[in-house]
Amino acid sequence: MYDSVFIMGPTGVGKTELLSNLKFNEPLLAINVDSVQIYKNLFIGSAKPTPFQKKRIEYFLIDKLELDESYSAVKFYNDCASVLGQKKNIGQVPFFVGGTGLYFRAIEHGFSFVPMIGGQFREKIELELKDKGLPYLYEKLRKIDPKLASALHPHDKQRIMRGLEVFESTGRALSSFRSKERIKPLVSRPLKLVVFEPNKEIHHKNIEKRFNKMLEFGLINEVKTLLLRNPQVINSPGLRAIGYLQVIKYLTGVLSFTEMRSEAIQESKQLAKRQITWFKKERNTIWIESGRINDAIAKIMLELKN
Repeated sequence: MYDSVFIMGPTGVGKTELLSNLKFNEPLLAINVDSVQIYKNLFIGSAKPTPFQKKRIEYFLIDKLELDESYSAVKFYNDCASVLGQKKNIGQVPFFVGGTGLYFRAIEHGFSFVPMIGGQFREKIELELKDKGLPYLYEKLRKIDPKLASALHPHDKQRIMRGLEVFESTGRALSSFRSKERIKPLVSRPLKLVVFEPNKEIHHKNIEKRFNKMLEFGLINEVKTLLLRNPQVINSPGLRAIGYLQVIKYLTGVLSFTEMRSEAIQESKQLAKRQITWFKKERNTIWIESGRINDAIAKIMLELKN
């Protein structure tokens, strides 16, 4: 018997659509596993569920954070633990939906304890980033923690900096932490589905269409409104997301409209590639083609009835 359902997959394949088409007698309990949808006031560029899609679904961890708040797998784990603790006696199987692979892994496998790091170490790494650039930091990480570096994309700024600040603070590589005081998993028997588009060209076209629709629906005006309301959020964690970051570059004159659109689409394609690579490493997954959503629905309904 499964104790949870994971609906995973890269950007732009219809994960939310799959969830919204499930038909159960009781409302579904869904936990967002998307690092952008968790922010308040980001609507068009985050592709949050529409009111219609949220019908009969009780969503958690959407519109939770202010734009200037940072988030992590540890914070996600703690938030999930809180939600599951509140709902443990209602007998519902929780659905975890999104594309942030590290968050899925945290709740399924737990993670090793890593000591808290003082802010001065982060500030030191940020100065190095500003002065020498991300490629320099990645090469530095490769020398002190090759195991971690090999598992990261060279553009994964947040985790590269995390590895460096842990080493600066403790003198140990982040990958060396294998503490017996391990944070336990939150689920033990998840039904793990990966929604994907097998045709790379079609997937890329869908990503392009998706961003074009965001522009048509008013993404630029959404960002303008946020900046007019509070100019300080321009460098906030929430607005570093793909799409939002490129629009900010356009509004500040760094990119032309054509360059902004092209960069956002290209970054989205690269994100999708990294997500697919991550999910291919996950064990015991069932891969469902995005054009065969009904197969996924049937599989979920069958498995949860057994």
